[in-house]
Amino acid sequence: MRLRLRPYEPSMSPDLSISQSTLDSESPLSSVERYSAALDALNASNHNLEYKIAKIQARNLRLKLDLMRVQRHVTSFHHDLLATWEADILTSLIEVVYQRQGRKLPRGHDIDLRRLDRKALSTMYTTAAGRIGRRALRSLFGLSQQYWLALQKYEEVRGLSFVMSVALSD
Repeated sequence: MRLRLRPYEPSMSPDLSISQSTLDSESPLSSVERYSAALDALNASNHNLEYKIAKIQARNLRLKLDLMRVQRHVTSFHHDLLATWEADILTSLIEVVYQRQGRKLPRGHDIDLRRLDRKALSTMYTTAAGRIGRRALRSLFGLSQQYWLALQKYEEVRGLSFVMSVALSD
């Protein structure tokens, strides 16, 4: 005879599961039956894993399609608009830094510079960007070195923006 314990079920209390165990008078399972039961369990587990893999592959495919869509939008985005946007952001940063420090832009002009031509304005902002120190950005504004490096590339970005805006106006 073999003592057989019933698995715990939510309706049972933990102590009842042991006390309600029954004596199993059946003969022990043969090795073929155990093998068959194990094989059935493995097949069920295999089907479950295949289902999960199929779900993951479907999600992966959807993500790849989304990524391709985003890449297509980024590459189709007009580069002239991007350069103009970058230049505008850097120009705003220069103005904010100079205003907060109480400084005037090079050549003694105030921030409102609508009467200057584009080339003079670009040169003035390029000079102003070069005069902004790395420590000033860090200590006064809490900005990292990446912002300072971006300001150092202001002439390049502004040049792209200027060239593209001239090409668009022609």
